Amino acid sequence: MLSYLTQRSYPILDGLAFKMNHPFNYEYDVFLSYSRAKDWPKWVSYIFMPIFDHWLTSELGRDARIFVDTNIENGASWPETLDRALSKSAILVPLWTKNYFSSDWCTLEFTRFRARENIYSYGTFENPARLIHPAVIHDGKDFPREVGDISYTDLSEFVNVRMASNSLAEESLSLLVKKWVLCIVKSVRTVPECDPSWKELSARELYQQHKKNEPRQLGVPRFY
Repeated sequence: MLSYLTQRSYPILDGLAFKMNHPFNYEYDVFLSYSRAKDWPKWVSYIFMPIFDHWLTSELGRDARIFVDTNIENGASWPETLDRALSKSAILVPLWTKNYFSSDWCTLEFTRFRARENIYSYGTFENPARLIHPAVIHDGKDFPREVGDISYTDLSEFVNVRMASNSLAEESLSLLVKKWVLCIVKSVRTVPECDPSWKELSARELYQQHKKNEPRQLGVPRFY
């Protein structure tokens, strides 16, 4: 499993810039979580990621560090790599579909960050900020009620796994992602300092609670 990182010509200067602009000891700004059902991985890799990486990098003022499971290294421990990336990522960006909430891996990724939010009282009246910034790319109605308090961005109108590059749909998608990224960057800059103990953070109880509830029709608050 590899992270989505742009190749650069000056690794020493880039590393210095990363430390200057990201003082919280995270390895990644964003952990991208999505269902690998059917054609979603292809759409994420070839349509979504170039757009998302461009706008996130532009708003951060440096190269964005995004973890996405586009590749799995031969001989690497997939669960261990995933666990490390989760604990060393500042923000979770889940791409919500019906398939997302029926995936054990996606649910574990989501509940790990929910547990972190609970520890630091995120998503409360006193602290309404979030460490989770979802986008709906399909459906948006039959989601578990436990996610009903999380605001999301709806990209679904301009998402098609057969969409052409440089099309009007892709242009509209890019404009929505551009606005959405503003919220993500604000959170990246205000997250708590990375805690090594997060690697041992157990999300079992949250995971079991999440899975035992059947999805029901729900209108979730939106950003735009």
